[in-house]
Amino acid sequence: MMFALMQSAQLESLHLSVDPVTGLKAVIAIHNTRLGPALGGCRYLAYPNDESAVGDAIRLAQDMSYKAALAGLAVGGGQAVVVRAAHVDSRAALFEAFGRCVDQLDGRYITAIDSGTSTADMDCIAQHTRHVTSTTAAGDPSPHTAMGVFCRHSQHRIVAIG
Repeated sequence: MMFALMQSAQLESLHLSVDPVTGLKAVIAIHNTRLGPALGGCRYLAYPNDESAVGDAIRLAQDMSYKAALAGLAVGGGQAVVVRAAHVDSRAALFEAFGRCVDQLDGRYITAIDSGTSTADMDCIAQHTRHVTSTTAAGDPSPHTAMGVFCRHSQHRIVAIG
């Protein structure tokens, strides 16, 4: 079933990681690396089940490939999901463990801030890999994302009214 899902989504690879010490459960989906490394966010959300987390990562990795292509970037699409548990002893340790997972991919995936994560989380990841952006030093991209969403919705309203 998992391979059929990957084939139907035209996914290059799917990486599942667990760390019993920190409680990490992570999914990294890489959709496309033909133009360069896969770039995509790292979500930190609670999911009703593992299948939902995997499905979210796959769908968002596909979306990132298309966004990168539309922007003319020399990157492909990827996405990470860190499953939010009811209790975590150390959020910093959790994201440091995730950083080690990203580093094992040898630059095939570059992670960034997304729903539920912050620049502080990216700083923790950066302690174990250089394949991360949206760190405190790089700046929080959230205001730019918000402006893009606002402009998109404003445009739809103008079309609907006009």
